Formats: sequence, structure tokens, C-alpha cells
Amino acid sequence: MLQLVRQWQQSGKSQRTFAAENKLNYYTFRYWVEKLGEKDDNPGFVQLNSRAGKRNSLCVRFPNGIEIYLPAGTPVKTILQLIRY
Repeated sequence: MLQLVRQWQQSGKSQRTFAAENKLNYYTFRYWVEKLGEKDDNPGFVQLNSRAGKRNSLCVRFPNGIEIYLPAGTPVKTILQLIRY
């Protein structure tokens, strides 16, 4: 299973996509990823980046189209709290 987790890490795919493509039960694969101490790099939102036209702001864009603009210096802890709620 460690080899599959390493392959997933290098694939750049979500756990769900990787499991489906490799005919693995998603929840079993997720269990092993967590057991081996890895985290999904694609938690379901699209991107966290600075807007080229708005140099002093940060944009969090969700898959449903909602965008949140924050000051560029916003602490990561604060951003994570906003995303989780």
C-alpha cells in the first residue's frame, strides 16, 4: 500500500480520482494515506493566489464560483478558518 500512496503523491490527483483509476475502495485508500501520515493535496477548493491586478489582495476561489478577497498579509491560520466554515 505504501507504493500506491507514493504513486498517488506523484500523480497530482485527488485521492478519490486516484483510487477510482486504480480500482481501489476510496475509503480504504484514504485510511492508508492517513495511516501513513500523508494528506490530500486537493481538499476540494480550487486555488489560493494573488490576483495580478490586485497586488495587495489574496483571492480564495471555490469550485462553485464564490470568491473571497483578503489582504495579502492575511495569516494562513485565518484563511484556513474561513475555508473550513
